[in-house]
Amino acid sequence: MLPRPGLFRLALTGASLGRFAAPVMPARLKAMLTLAPAGLPAPRSPFDRPQTHAARGTRRKRVALMTGC
Repeated sequence: MLPRPGLFRLALTGASLGRFAAPVMPARLKAMLTLAPAGLPAPRSPFDRPQTHAARGTRRKRVALMTGC
């Protein structure tokens, strides 16, 4: 989970720009660039916002459901 998705998106943009300079980079930086995905992830869906649902019947406890990958 990424606490600041905007910074992650910025880092991926920098990685895509850095691919042009890969031939002159040290081996360690080249390896890091190969780990970065080629494209940016899709923007966040409006349906991904946190939601709460009322209990059916008597409320007993609260549950968190993490959806995603």
